[in-house]
Amino acid sequence: MAFVLDFSAEGFENIILCEKDEEVRLKTNVKTEVEALQWKQIFCRKNNMCLNVKRAYTSAHLKNTFHRKLMCHHGDKRHHGKKKLYTGCNLIVDIKIRVVTTKTNRKDPGRRHHPCVVLIKGTHNHPTESTTALKQLRVLPETKEEFYQYFCMGMSAPQAARYHKDKLEILNVHGVSNNSVNPKYRAIVYMRDNWLKENPCRVEEEEEDMFAAIRKYASENPGCRIELETCGDRYTAVLVTDFMLRVHKEFREAGEVVFVDTTWRKDKKHTSVTPLLCTGPAGTAPLGIIFSSSLDEYSYTTGFRLLKNMLGDSAFHGQGHPNCFITDGKDTEWRALKTIWPDSSVYLCIFHILQQTWQWLCDASHGIKKEQRPRLMMIAKELFYADTHCKFQYHWNSFCQSADAHQFPNFASYLARLVERQQEWTIMDRLGNFLHGHHTNNYAESALGIIKDIILNRCKSYNTGQLVLFISDIFNSFMQNRLLDMALGRKHVKFVTKNPIPMTDIRCIDSCKYTVKSQTQEGEEHTVDLQVGICDCTSGETGDICKHQIACTEFYACSLPQAYKSSTETRQWLAGVALGNEKMPSAEFFSEMTVEGADLEPLMNAFAPPKPNAKESFMGTMCMKSSEEGAK
Repeated sequence: MAFVLDFSAEGFENIILCEKDEEVRLKTNVKTEVEALQWKQIFCRKNNMCLNVKRAYTSAHLKNTFHRKLMCHHGDKRHHGKKKLYTGCNLIVDIKIRVVTTKTNRKDPGRRHHPCVVLIKGTHNHPTESTTALKQLRVLPETKEEFYQYFCMGMSAPQAARYHKDKLEILNVHGVSNNSVNPKYRAIVYMRDNWLKENPCRVEEEEEDMFAAIRKYASENPGCRIELETCGDRYTAVLVTDFMLRVHKEFREAGEVVFVDTTWRKDKKHTSVTPLLCTGPAGTAPLGIIFSSSLDEYSYTTGFRLLKNMLGDSAFHGQGHPNCFITDGKDTEWRALKTIWPDSSVYLCIFHILQQTWQWLCDASHGIKKEQRPRLMMIAKELFYADTHCKFQYHWNSFCQSADAHQFPNFASYLARLVERQQEWTIMDRLGNFLHGHHTNNYAESALGIIKDIILNRCKSYNTGQLVLFISDIFNSFMQNRLLDMALGRKHVKFVTKNPIPMTDIRCIDSCKYTVKSQTQEGEEHTVDLQVGICDCTSGETGDICKHQIACTEFYACSLPQAYKSSTETRQWLAGVALGNEKMPSAEFFSEMTVEGADLEPLMNAFAPPKPNAKESFMGTMCMKSSEEGAK
């Protein structure tokens, strides 16, 4: 059986001296007992096995400073007749760290740098890649450390099990059925019991411990920036990851329209979650997440201020503020946005305004009968969807002079208060602001649905620290995967064409500008600028793709800046936004890639999160444990 013996990524250099059918002899640069135990863990992890101690020799031997003989756990005779995993496996691993002296250096110059000799004898008499064999492996030390971090964030055993499994699936980590990487539930319960014995005071976690856990998590994860501010019972936390910073920098849409919405009661402390989002080739992309204890103006202002300070000069495609925000009907959120970003326009979601109007009509205290509500709702819709000031004023004057205004004075007063803020919700005041046809906040609603249904599984988090962990790891990785799907061609974009326009109705002005005859108003023409991606028609003024722009691109073989075009460059660019330039595959990878039968292994390996040097991490843990034992 061939073993995986390349440990260069972990800091060990293995030199094979001889290799036979059932025997491999090698030397490595292991020099201490701690490094020998680490070498053993790496060997077990890479070859899907567990090694038990068969015999431990004393370190006082004249020729060796460390000598230990290990055996496969399927061949441990202590399990014979007691456990089903016993198969009588005869695999033996003998590890010796030889003494290095001046005399030995003259005889063997290589012993100075590679004093450890490892002898691997025998072969497995059982499979190592089957599901049953993988479920019988012991939990790795690094996996235990991960679960201890989950418990510190306040997770119970079931929460930690579900979170860890979701994290492995989102990150495309191989070996979800491997017990050493993804432990069984009873192993997780056992680890939590041991953790509780070492930390008995952490069962009832106080708020100070929760905030300390959030700060510790931010310090241990350099790709995640978290700012936390507390004032009495109030608290506000802001999360910005490296992926969100890349979206700010690379996506032009981040400087145009930003969607803001809030959901709350996501944990036992009723924390609210407010994501800031922009559009992109794969739908929405996150720009920052705000967690706050309340929905008042102070909490919103604090969260937006912390976010602005964290983003710096790269915020919103280098502009420092977007052209406009689209929010729901919360006045506190609207005022906070105008306070922090006064140069941005703030518009209200038309869907939410219509919803609030219908709820007002359905309120029994207003005395409006059921059969009268649709007629009054139609009057409100005519105001909301008026695309010119003349139409808006005509509908408003018609209502004020109608019998409905005298019959329902409360409704007339309600509409009058809305008319005073018409610049926030009417379509006519949005023309020319490059809203790309986005008059509702449905992008934010869909992102909140992902958080509720996919990330939290319609369950409340234990506390705010756990909620931050879920959003930082799983939600952030989920949004990255959506961009990767676009880069790999696994997510297809449907381009819907509008009504065709004959070429005789199109006249070229220059290389980018054209005039198109109107198909509804005789004698009227529309000007199209394909360099900017706008048209002076009602739909094109918002930056949306209209039929006049599509007609020009079809006849003059041009492309629209707001339309995604799948090419080698755009795919590589999307992968760079999702993974970062240091992990982005080469252009040759995307040029040779096909939708079916593509080798996705390089991209999946690049997407795997960076792991610290296993040798240094393990040595630091062992040294810390030994110092604690010495103190005891």
